[in-house]
Amino acid sequence: MEDTKSASKKPVKTAPEKPEPTTGKSEAPQKSKKGLVAAIICLLVLAAAGVAAVILLTNNNKPENVVLDAVTKTIKSPTHTVSGKIELTTKTESALTNSSVTSGRIIVELDGRNSGLNNTASATVTVKTAGTSDFVFRFSEVFQDGGVLYLKTSDLVAFADSAVDFFEGQLEASGMTSNPFENIMTRLKSVARKADNTWWRVSLSEIIKSLGVNDQNATKQYDCVIGAVKDLFSDSGLSNLADTYQKYPFITAASSDNKPASFSDNTYEASINTTELARYWNSFVTSDNATKISDCLPKDQSTTILDPVVSEDFAPLAGKTIYLDVDQGHNLSGVYASGSSESYGYLVDLRLDSEADAIEAPSDARPVSELLNDVMPLIQSFYGLYTVAE
Repeated sequence: MEDTKSASKKPVKTAPEKPEPTTGKSEAPQKSKKGLVAAIICLLVLAAAGVAAVILLTNNNKPENVVLDAVTKTIKSPTHTVSGKIELTTKTESALTNSSVTSGRIIVELDGRNSGLNNTASATVTVKTAGTSDFVFRFSEVFQDGGVLYLKTSDLVAFADSAVDFFEGQLEASGMTSNPFENIMTRLKSVARKADNTWWRVSLSEIIKSLGVNDQNATKQYDCVIGAVKDLFSDSGLSNLADTYQKYPFITAASSDNKPASFSDNTYEASINTTELARYWNSFVTSDNATKISDCLPKDQSTTILDPVVSEDFAPLAGKTIYLDVDQGHNLSGVYASGSSESYGYLVDLRLDSEADAIEAPSDARPVSELLNDVMPLIQSFYGLYTVAE
């Protein structure tokens, strides 16, 4: 029995497995070909994307597209900061040289900012005339979207004194023995002394009340206009203006090798397309925002202010060169223009930024109605002189 069991437990020998026949080919080369195809496809896609990016970048960097983007951003932005200089020159005919010579110059150096309809600015005004010292005065303003204006002047007394002395000198040089403007000049000095270096609050409702005039229509119309203009300066209102500019871009531009001294290398030479400007204006005057403003005004005034125009109405702007400084992000950062004719000259040199600090009204302002007792006689004197002249 035991032998039988032992014999049954002996391992059974099996024939060794024959190896599978090979063809001499492996799977690896097939996978390599698939990977190569995928790599080629990826390279083609990347190349196509690169070409598209280059085309898009080239197109976006064309002068007309850069300026279109920059102006659109400026219109759409609810905040701005502006600083720089505006200069106006008057010319007269010289009998000696038989040519135009500068007879006077007004230089305004300003610094301002706005947030929607709220805005503030300060400026130094210098008046230069031949043969006299400069007349200089400074003023500041703050306007709140509730319709209240705040004003402050500095050096107005010195300006008024210099102006009066100048006119008196001119009268004396002309041989006049009496001064027909003496009353006006005396009142002008008085107003300047009282008004200078003080913040004054100008509110239409306060002025009407102080004058004892019961004109509710004037107050309602003013409040209506302020509300309509406030809507125009809202995000949606500015967006509509920007969209309209996209349809009628009235500023054409080209690259320029010339640039103002303060401008960067990203300077473009621009001009006004008066046809597109007329289309832009005519589109605006039919917009909801313009209609709101028009509905606030008496019919005769609204039709005058918001009339349709033709390109010839902007003829003085045609052919004038404007230099625009645009940063890498297509933000308008500078505007420069200058020119002259036989009777006048001008220069505008402004720096721009889309950021602006908060604007607050001065807390120590006095109502302008306190000045009315001095200002009204001055206005009446001017009116009387104008009536006599007619």
